Amino acid sequence: MKSRLSLLILFLTLLIAGLELYWGDAWEHQYLLWEFRIPRVIGALVGGSTLALSGVFLQTLFRNPLAGPFLIGISPGATLAMALGLFWAEQQWGWLLGTTEQILLALGGAFLALLLQLGLARKHSHPYQLLLVGMVLSFVFGAATDLLQNVASAERLKMFSLWSMGSFERVTLESLPSIVGLFIGLLALALMISTRMDAYLLGDLYAQSGGLSLKKTRHWMIAGGAVGAAWMTAICGPISFIGLVAPHIARELLTSASHRKLILHSVVWGAFLATTADFLAHHLMQQQLLQVNAVSALIGGPILLWSLLKKA
Repeated sequence: MKSRLSLLILFLTLLIAGLELYWGDAWEHQYLLWEFRIPRVIGALVGGSTLALSGVFLQTLFRNPLAGPFLIGISPGATLAMALGLFWAEQQWGWLLGTTEQILLALGGAFLALLLQLGLARKHSHPYQLLLVGMVLSFVFGAATDLLQNVASAERLKMFSLWSMGSFERVTLESLPSIVGLFIGLLALALMISTRMDAYLLGDLYAQSGGLSLKKTRHWMIAGGAVGAAWMTAICGPISFIGLVAPHIARELLTSASHRKLILHSVVWGAFLATTADFLAHHLMQQQLLQVNAVSALIGGPILLWSLLKKA
């Protein structure tokens, strides 16, 4: 029954993606179709799946179903690094940030946020304490970003504001191979270490008694979680809730504790949430483009709240 539901969601995802491709007179303007709409639709499908994989890595790493790229500070850390690059490096030294520089900056900010979390986790291992620490880090990174915006020039501020709205519109034919390659790599990594994550989730003593290298497993999950979230944040801007909600839904629906099943179901739900948010952002209001980041929060927030209240 659960597998059938995920198959239905997969069908709906492909249906929404196909509807978006055929919407309006897109096929009459081949240049716009191939240069903008097709990369955006594929970007939403693959980007949502990548954020879901990042969420799986992080929720297993912290043994916390509420851990996600946004809540534990990874996406805000990447955003702060982008702000530093736009408002300071370019202004002070005249650096021009291309796609490669943006990805490197976002990766640096994401890893910094995650390393801070892991350093604090050594003394405070309770899941709710870690979650609160992550939320505080998010607020701190957000406050620092706001301060940088106050001293930025109008041109830089406009560039950053457009980027921070979050949109799959920024996916181009040139950046599409890197996104698809990243997703394939993260999916292969997740499936490869899925049995290790099964053991890791049961606790350090159980994992070590089974001969599992905790250090190596943590390193793989850190890399997968941070790289996935940072890479998508650099290219598309911050997209909230998908990395948190997609694995959460999959975990709620599955009766099995197998990470292999969780990974595949999370990928489907991540693609569905991202594609739906992108579709609604473009067509919910006539002649008005909404922020994908805001739409994904409006979709994911109530789902997460309902799940938490159901457990209470």
